[in-house]
Amino acid sequence: MSASPSESIPNATKAATPGTILVLRPDAMGDLVLFSASVGAMRELWPTARIAVLIRDSHADLARLLVPSVEWITTSIDPFAQGPEEKATELESVLHHVRQLHPEWVLAACSRRTWLDFSIAQVCPRARRVALASGEEDRYFGKTGSLPGKENPEIRYEEIVPLATDTQEWKRGFLLAEYLAGKKIEIRPPIIAIPENLRAEADTALKHLGLARGTFVACAAAGFSNVRIKTWPPDRFARIAAWLDKEMNVPVLLLGQESERDYLERIKTAARTKRVKIWLGKADELPLLAALLSTARLYFG
Repeated sequence: MSASPSESIPNATKAATPGTILVLRPDAMGDLVLFSASVGAMRELWPTARIAVLIRDSHADLARLLVPSVEWITTSIDPFAQGPEEKATELESVLHHVRQLHPEWVLAACSRRTWLDFSIAQVCPRARRVALASGEEDRYFGKTGSLPGKENPEIRYEEIVPLATDTQEWKRGFLLAEYLAGKKIEIRPPIIAIPENLRAEADTALKHLGLARGTFVACAAAGFSNVRIKTWPPDRFARIAAWLDKEMNVPVLLLGQESERDYLERIKTAARTKRVKIWLGKADELPLLAALLSTARLYFG
């Protein structure tokens, strides 16, 4: 990791290398992918530290392709959609794991504070607690008597790293790494490392569809399970797929999961070409999806 020695981060305190760093990032998959580049930077900055990252369990397989050299802790808790009263048993399991870690640094890395951040801080009163700034209050915090209020100094995040609103999302995580390091660091984009066994699986899947690597356009048209407003109507995807086939002589591979089959079939039917193919993956096949995307000539979405 190269750095600019002439530049420093104001108000940052450069501490000795911690034994264990706990990073809290239990938000959406796309956010995790973007944040992973800064986790890689932390790994290089503190090569001897134990770095554990708390994420949602549905992202575990993909996370291991992002930064293999850190420890990924998983939970079924979605603190943005669920309250502590709904996940009491799982919360106790997470807190038990955190106690066993004895983290010296606890980093609340999501852009919004949640009740889970404060619950973990509560069991790490001696840790250095640092958070990315957020002006949004968590709607679940304070609704339950099982957690103390934020005025309790033992669960407060005493160091706040301001968010730069004019900075691209994938670069924001580096603000946290730079603050902790006390200096500017090289900012690199996130990378998903595809191992050879996954590349072979992707080639096999493509062969069954009559496709080959580097010859097709990939499109995850139905990726709107949480926010439907993010997607186009299927006829628009169909028009582009038909144009790619007829004008550019390039086949299209629609990628999704079983629950999205009907939507993707509508696109394929409307495109009126046999060169629109569909691949439907299972919940545990995110790494294979990443491998398939890596073989595409182009992606549109």
